[in-house]
Order: sequence, then C-alpha cells, then structure tokens
Amino acid sequence: MKLFNDLSLQFNLRKEQNASYKLQIIYCRISCSNKRKNLSTGLYVAESDWCKHTEKVKSKEQNSVEINNQLALIKQQITNCYFEAKTKKQTLTIDEIQTVVFNKKSNVLVPETDNNTSDSSILAVRYLNDLIDKRNAHIITGSTYRSYKSAITKFLAFAKMYYGTENTSLASIDKQFFFHFENHLTVKMRLGNNYVHKVLSNTRKLFNYAYDLGILESKCSFKFKAKYTNPHRAILNYTELKSLINLQIENKTIDEARDCFLFQSYTGLAYAEIKGLKKQNIKSIEGENWIVINRQKTGSESKLILLPIAEQILNKYANHLYCDAKNQLLPVKSNAKYNNALKRVQEMANLNTRLSSHIGRHIFATTVALQFGLPIETLAKVLGHTNLRTTMIYGKILDNKIKSDFAALRSNLI
Repeated sequence: MKLFNDLSLQFNLRKEQNASYKLQIIYCRISCSNKRKNLSTGLYVAESDWCKHTEKVKSKEQNSVEINNQLALIKQQITNCYFEAKTKKQTLTIDEIQTVVFNKKSNVLVPETDNNTSDSSILAVRYLNDLIDKRNAHIITGSTYRSYKSAITKFLAFAKMYYGTENTSLASIDKQFFFHFENHLTVKMRLGNNYVHKVLSNTRKLFNYAYDLGILESKCSFKFKAKYTNPHRAILNYTELKSLINLQIENKTIDEARDCFLFQSYTGLAYAEIKGLKKQNIKSIEGENWIVINRQKTGSESKLILLPIAEQILNKYANHLYCDAKNQLLPVKSNAKYNNALKRVQEMANLNTRLSSHIGRHIFATTVALQFGLPIETLAKVLGHTNLRTTMIYGKILDNKIKSDFAALRSNLI
C-alpha cells in the first residue's frame, strides 16, 4: 500500500527455508527513497488464513485479531517515523525505520490481556497512546490531543453510567446509545452545540480506529443532530488597523505584542507559526522576500510574499535578545501571555473588537487580502488551506467591498 509519494509498504508471507511447520512468517516490504527491503515482523500465520488483498488475517479468532492489531501498529509506527523525519527536514531511510520499529519489539507488540479486545476502555487507552505518539512526532498539536482525550473521557463516563459497567464492548453499542449520549451532553451537561458536535465527532473516530484495526466489522455510521455552526468573529476594518499601527506604546511588552499582532494581520500566520518562525523560513525568490512554511495544523505548505509592514517588523527585531535566545524571528511569548498583552493593546487603542492570537489571521484574510483584490484561490494557498471551503470561513465580505463591486457592476451594465 502506498502511504506517501516516497514511502510504501506491503505485508506478505514467506516460508522460511527448511521449516517443518505449516505457519508462514509475515514480512513487511518497505519501499523508501527508491530502495526496497523485506523486514520480518516476527508474526506467523497459516497461508489459508491470510488475505493478499487486505493484507490481513481473515480469521476472527483471538490470536488473529491480535496479529492484525500488531500489523496496524507497525504501519502507524512507520508513519510516525516519516512525519518525524519531515519535521526535522531529514531524509527517511529504511535502516532508520528498521532501527526504530523492527528492532524494538516493545514498540510494536500489543500488550497481552485477558479482556475482550473490543473492550471500550482498553481500546480507548490504546487509541490515546497512538495519539500521544502523533503528538510527540508533531503530527497533531497538544490542543488537538486534549480535545480527543476530553471527548473519549466523556464517552467512557457515560458508557459506564448507561450500561452500569466499565467493561463495555464497542461492538455492543448501538445507535440508541448515541441518541442518549447526545441528549446527555446537550441537556444534562448543558454544553454548547459546537462543543457537543466536536465530542460526538471525536468519539466516532474511536470506533473508526477500531474498524481500522479489524476489531469492528463496519465503520461507525451513527448520525447526530448537533451541527457545527461557524461562530461570528468580529474583525478590525482597515481604518482601525491603521490606527493600531500609529498607536504609541511605551510599555515594551505591550508594544511587542502589538507588533506581533500586526505581523499576523499582514501575513495571515497563526500563533504557532509566528512563534516557530525562523530565518530558514525566509526565502529570497526573484528579488522578493517570501515566507515559506509547513502549517503545523495541516502539514500543508503556506507561501506568501512579505508585505512592507511585515518586513519592517521583522527588521525591528533582527537583533532582539529574546529572539536570539529562543531562535525566533519575533518576540512571541506563551499564548496566554500574548493574549493578555493583546487585551491591553485593545484597551489602549479604544477598540470594541476583542483582540486575540487568532483574530489577526481573519483580519488578514478579510480586511487586507480580499478587500484589496487578492483572489480567494491565492488566499487559500497563502493560508495553507487544502479546501477552498475552509478559506470561505475566513473570507468575510465587508460592506465597502460589496459597494465597490456593485459600482464596477453598474459601470459595466451602462
């Protein structure tokens, strides 16, 4: 199976020479960077039980399920190696995969247990451990992991209350359970509609995880009434943005926060990206200074040309002591400290719009980019979006843009 353009793997059987037993060993054939190698998984299966198309054991016996679980974990470990190498901007080799995955059996084998492999609590722990691996490999962020963990915790707590036991099999949970679970979150816990949607969505991923491991025979298909609605985010108009530029601030910390916010407003970068911005992210292309990064959230590439104001801010902090010590281009502190400083900026500028570490991204999309004619397809590339529908969320159409567009339409109709 092809995992990425430069990495693929295939599980197949091979009978050892002079072997007298009927079982065959499962090998993992890895193709990476134009090289290929067969590595033993240390797992054995009868040829009659092996499916070449799915590359899994067909039998539903306890031992067969565990073998499929181990194969799935091997695949996950290899994927983690790939993303970790990409994060470090290194070239992944088969030898490295062999060292990390196949020479450390404890990382691959599923712990033996007497409990049912579809037990919700056991699978939840295994699922969260896999998410921890992804978080450590910077595939997902810490906040994303906490969101998954919170949802799974709520699911397990309700399942214990609903069934009266902690040992609930995922296969035994029906659609009626989810109807009561959604009602519990909405009515009993009084959670917001978007939060309920997120909890149910993340819970469903646990069931799909069990399906991928071969524990459940079908994917989870339950539907829920809670629909995600995009929250209204107030933004600054261009006049307010200019007033923020001209605002005189004596406090050094507040001034730095204002500059970082302006940098976000003229680049569209999120908090994690301006905090992680380094010299190697600034590229000189055809006489222009570009920012080229891989978005932490999606892993997609984001490219943009530095606008004059953003470039001035970078030059201002070129020799800043904090930036030099932290290997950053901007004096960005923790998210909490940054947002607290932005509250002071808002008060000093007499703005009604609440400033935060994420609003700057929306201001760039709407007030700066779309209002002054940047095509939405280009904006999607700049923001690092893989789906144009996501860009539409950021791209609010302001009244003055509607006015100018209708003025152009009127002149064309005359």
